[in-house]
Amino acid sequence: IQKAWELVLDFMEGDSSALWTLCIVTAVPKKITTADILAARPWNVKARVLEGDTIKKLDEVTVASINDLKGFEFRVVIVLGCQAGLLPDSGVPQQEVWRDALRLYVAMTRGRDHVYLLHEEEPSEFLGAMGDAVLRREETCVKHYRKIGGSAAPKQQAPKEKKLVQLGALAGDPNFNCTKM
Repeated sequence: IQKAWELVLDFMEGDSSALWTLCIVTAVPKKITTADILAARPWNVKARVLEGDTIKKLDEVTVASINDLKGFEFRVVIVLGCQAGLLPDSGVPQQEVWRDALRLYVAMTRGRDHVYLLHEEEPSEFLGAMGDAVLRREETCVKHYRKIGGSAAPKQQAPKEKKLVQLGALAGDPNFNCTKM
C-alpha cells in the first residue's frame, strides 16, 4: 500500500491538477480493503472510494476494488495484491480462476497512460503469463510520508528477509525505467 501512495506522490509532483485521474485498486478486496488503502494515505492527499461522480471531485485520488472499475477510465491505475496466493485467490476452484484473470484484465484496461501491478514476493501466475508484455522492477518503499492519522510511515531498516515491492508496468510505458532493478 505504501508503494502505491509513493507512486501517487510521484505523479502529483509532475501534475497535481487532476488527482481524480489517479486510481489505486485492490485486486484482493477481502485481504486489502479500500479502507486499508485510505487509512495509509499521506496526510496531504485527498482520496475517496470510487463512486459514479468521481469526475466531479477533481482534487481527490480514487481508491477502488477491482470489481468496481468497469466503465471508468483513469490516467494512472495502480493495482495492489498481484502476488501468488492472493491473485488468483487460493480458495477459488481452478475452473473459476478465469474470473480473476478477467477482472485483472478489466482493471489494466482502465489505465489510459500508465498501469502498475504491485506485488510482494512471488508474482501472480497472471503476471508470469504476460511474459515480456510486462516490464519488471524491484524496489523498496523509500518515501517517508506522514499518514492521514498523523503518524509517519515506518522507517525502512535492513530487513532480515527480502521485503521488496515488485512493480510491473506494461511494456511501452516511457516512464517506466526497468534498468533500476
